Parts: sequence; structure tokens; C-alpha cells
Amino acid sequence: MIKNIKNVIGFLSFAIGIGSMSDSKIDDTLVAAGDPAVPIRSAGSDLVLSSELQEKMNGLKRFKVCGCSMSPFGISTGDIVYVNDLSSGLNRNDIVIVKVDPEVYNRPIRFNHKMRRYLMDVAKDESIDSVKKRLSEFHKEILVPEFQKRLVKKFNKTKGFYPDRDLCLSITFRNGDFRYSFHPREFMEYKVKFIVSTDTKTLIDADMIPAY
Repeated sequence: MIKNIKNVIGFLSFAIGIGSMSDSKIDDTLVAAGDPAVPIRSAGSDLVLSSELQEKMNGLKRFKVCGCSMSPFGISTGDIVYVNDLSSGLNRNDIVIVKVDPEVYNRPIRFNHKMRRYLMDVAKDESIDSVKKRLSEFHKEILVPEFQKRLVKKFNKTKGFYPDRDLCLSITFRNGDFRYSFHPREFMEYKVKFIVSTDTKTLIDADMIPAY
């Protein structure tokens, strides 16, 4: 599945005009693709877009990716993602930027935002059995007992912090193996519109990334 996703992404991405590398850093616009408590590692130099693409991206907020937990979806450390707000709503499989809540960590937080792939909303009074049933309608991996254990563990932990809030369910990867995440609905701040790859010098439309 992951290999097929990467192949399709390669087909859909197209070459862009990128100028010379810049040594300028993105200070306040880093997003964790992984654990927000892990120290920030260098993601390489930034890229300078062609004037044509700068105009295309005009008005879009951007983040620089640190970490590899979204690599199965073609988003790697050092990439630049351009985002929209959520005024148009969320759709299943959107790549989203989530606000980090320092209160849920027992370590210093290195990022204000993290990146995930959105699956569905979870009402504050919804049971875990209901979540599993709805999830199984489109995400067959949840039928695997080990994955159900992961889901239940994440659900219980998140409900312990946010017992009376509507949640969102998303996925990410750790060492190539996917993991579930739950977040308060109001912590979902942006969805990714475009990805600029620093490795392949290509622009990817996030809406065209195949579903997992």
C-alpha cells in the first residue's frame, strides 16, 4: 500500500522552478512530523520559489516539516507545506496541522504544531465501540486485534485529558508502522494544500495524495 502511494505521488507531482538555496530559517513556522517533544533537528536550507509559484502561494501560510512520520504520504523532513484554514471544512484523508497542547506532555515541547492525516470526527459522548465500528467501514486495518489495542489505548488516554470535548481521529507513522491519534476538534487549525519537496524539487497538490 505504502509503495503504491509513493508511486502515485511521483506520477502526480510535477517539476517546479526553484531558485537557489537560502540559508534563512523558518523560526516560528516549524511543524513536527513525529513527536513534538523530540529536539528539533536541522531540516536543511530553505528553498526559494520561482516568481510564478510565489504568486500561486501568495496568502497561504507555510510550515517547514521536521521529522519523517508522514513520509509514507510523500511528505518528508525539510519539505515546505502551504496550508489553508478550515473554513471549507475537513474531508477524510486531509493532511492537517494540529495545535500542540503542552499539558499532555511530561517533557518540554519543541513545536507548537504537529502534522497528521485526518480520518473522522468523534463526538464527545461517542463510545470506543462506536468509533471502531464506524472506522471499520473504510479503514479495514482496525479489524486487526493489535491495531484495535492501539486505538483503545489512544482513545482512553485522550479522553483522560479531554473528557467533555469533541475529538478528531487521525493517523501518522512511526518507523513505517502507522499509529492513531485523537485530538480536540478545536486543535485542528489548518489543512495542507501544497507540498514543496526539497528532495525532488517538485510541487504536490495535497488533494491528490491517495487515501491510505
